[in-house]
Amino acid sequence: MIELIGSILLVASSLALGYLLGRKIPALLLYPRHEGNLMKEWREIIRERIVSSRIYNYFASPEMTVQRILSRVRVLMLRAESRTGSLLERMRRRTQDKKENGRIADSYWQGLKKKGKESARKKEEFSNGSQMIVSQDVVLSTTEEKPKKMRAPRKKAQKSLEVIEQEQRDLE
Repeated sequence: MIELIGSILLVASSLALGYLLGRKIPALLLYPRHEGNLMKEWREIIRERIVSSRIYNYFASPEMTVQRILSRVRVLMLRAESRTGSLLERMRRRTQDKKENGRIADSYWQGLKKKGKESARKKEEFSNGSQMIVSQDVVLSTTEEKPKKMRAPRKKAQKSLEVIEQEQRDLE
């Protein structure tokens, strides 16, 4: 049964194909015939499309390829040059700042020496029995009393340690 159905389909499709070819052959005969080899024509068409493509022109022209490579190398070299120039400029600024700050550093050490002398003087005063202010709120004395807490008025701003020390020096 399956063979009979398959045979019927084969014969029907063959007849349909024959009918279509019979109707189209006269229309195909109206077209002009090409003399020469059809493969050569197709090769020429494909060759022309390849030659006119961008990819072929990009790789086929060695002069253009060399120009592109050289221009890219030039751009990279210019970038590198500008970066090294900025690095050199920063390094020169730093060394100049270090030279200038060296003088400042000397004054910094001299300031520390002065502060050391002042703290030694304060220690001597403390050992002699005078009072020494440690912070704004605490006053230490040579007696064995507990440190006294001093309250500053809340509405007024508290005085800095240097101002309090200056007032104490003025009182002496």
